[in-house]
Amino acid sequence: MTEDTIWENETIPIAATILPNFFPIYFGQTPVYGDLRKDDTRAQLGSLGQGYELWANAANIALESINDIAIVIQSMSGEGAKGQ
Repeated sequence: MTEDTIWENETIPIAATILPNFFPIYFGQTPVYGDLRKDDTRAQLGSLGQGYELWANAANIALESINDIAIVIQSMSGEGAKGQ
């Protein structure tokens, strides 16, 4: 299922879930707009607090891995399974 992805050599099982995402902006905070793949956008989110920085970095990793994620999702759904 993870062939041809960044996880193809992993020896431990991989578990994941896809969930809708939101995070609160508290009164007085300025919303951040921009591309999470850019350092300045992630830095602006980080200035809102530690949790925002963690979220921005995790979202960036997901964006960088989007092609591999799509391969795994297609494989799980049977659409991209090899041999079919």
